[in-house]
Parts: sequence; C-alpha cells; structure tokens
Amino acid sequence: MKIFQKFFKDDQKLNANEIAIEIENNKYQVLDNIVKQLIGSMPMIAYDNEEGSNQNITLDLDASYYRYAEIHYRDNNNIYNSTKVYKPNGKTIYLMTQVPTTDANGWWSYIKSKTISITGKSLSVISYNENILHDKNMPENNHLNNIYITKILFYN
Repeated sequence: MKIFQKFFKDDQKLNANEIAIEIENNKYQVLDNIVKQLIGSMPMIAYDNEEGSNQNITLDLDASYYRYAEIHYRDNNNIYNSTKVYKPNGKTIYLMTQVPTTDANGWWSYIKSKTISITGKSLSVISYNENILHDKNMPENNHLNNIYITKILFYN
C-alpha cells in the first residue's frame, strides 16, 4: 500500500483530505472519503432499551440524516422481530408478530400489530391492536398495546 500526501512544512498539520491511499494498482482514494464511507456504513444506535417501550419515544439521533433504520421489537410474550426501512424519516411503519398454535381444541393464531411513524428524533405510536383467530370461533379483536420497541439502529 502506498500513501501519498501533499508537500508540507514541518509545523503544518495534515487534513485527511490531503492524504491519498493506493487501494489498487495505480488507483488512489483520498483518506477523508475512506473514513466517511466506513463511518457511514456503521450502525448508529438511536434507541436501546432491553425491556422496550410501547409508547412514543424520543430518539438519540435524527432520522433525516440516515438512509436506513432497523427497528427491533418484541411482544408481551417475548416473540422478537425486526424490520428494515429505507429512508425512514417521515415514514409510517407497520410492526407485527404472529404466533400460530394448535392443540386438541383446534388451531388459533395471535396477531399483534403496531403502526408507528418516525420523524426527526421522534417515534410516534399511531395505532396498535391484537387479534386472535380461531378455527371454530369468530375472530377476537382487542385494542391492546403489546409490541415493545427495544432497539433502533440508523445507518447509511
């Protein structure tokens, strides 16, 4: 690997944009661009709470600066899920867990859902629901807030 820099005086400081690194034979890239690419691809933690929250959340980072969000969540039965969102700022996002079960009485499925939006540093809960589907009964619809957001990562 070859490193090239501008000519400078002994007491002059170098900036990262004044140093070029050979990445292939006779192909160079400015160090500043390499560092920006590495930092931009690293996930940044906007929210982290192992127990999770089922309420509105103030994020540590502003979604408008990032290309992707990963939202990790669980339900009240500790069924975990996650979703990835492209350009999350200003988006409405649907979260869901589903647990199908069978026994001697037939089958049923618990479906828990939450709709959220992310704008800037705010995550807002729009709606939530829990449905129980059974093969022998009418569906049961409950207005329960049983999805907890545990972590949000932003990256470019």
